[in-house]
Amino acid sequence: MDKTHFNPASIFLHWLTFCVLVAIYLSIEVAINFERGSATRDIFSQLHFYLGFTLLVITLFRLLVRALSHKPAIRPEPTPLQNKISGLVHICIYALMLLVPIAGLALLNSTGKPLSIMGMELPTLIDTNRALTATIRERHAQLGGGLLALITVHSAAALFHHYVIKDNTIIRMLPHAKNTSAQPKAEPTTNKS
Repeated sequence: MDKTHFNPASIFLHWLTFCVLVAIYLSIEVAINFERGSATRDIFSQLHFYLGFTLLVITLFRLLVRALSHKPAIRPEPTPLQNKISGLVHICIYALMLLVPIAGLALLNSTGKPLSIMGMELPTLIDTNRALTATIRERHAQLGGGLLALITVHSAAALFHHYVIKDNTIIRMLPHAKNTSAQPKAEPTTNKS
């Protein structure tokens, strides 16, 4: 077992999560540029909802994979304070990747819109309550902004570790080729003319 990298499932889910998060933010940024009630805005709002639900499912799966997987060590080893900060940021990111989609589901529930994915009815978190809609929308946006801020911090910290501290933080999460160091190197050929 390779102890220098996360397992392929963890790596795949990490980068899939990144792609889904980018798509979530882009879909809502596009949607708000169209008039409320327009078909285009509705399409992008619906896409935003489906992507949010996808994020929720991926996050639950990631938590399971994380609990069952080996976590490769960072070399050189970070300080205890860096480890605590990193752990706290990761907990907050995972919590928000669960809470933001749940708040989005509650938001749609509050408007009374029926929710289904591929014909499957989703659970109703709250009854229709138009009085709560604005409050839930605001909380959903605040949580989403908090998630974006933490992902920015997470990304900046990873780059800092790679380029300044020069440890293996990023390398552990990159797809990698099989170790070929055991294969003999070919001797360079020289042209003797």
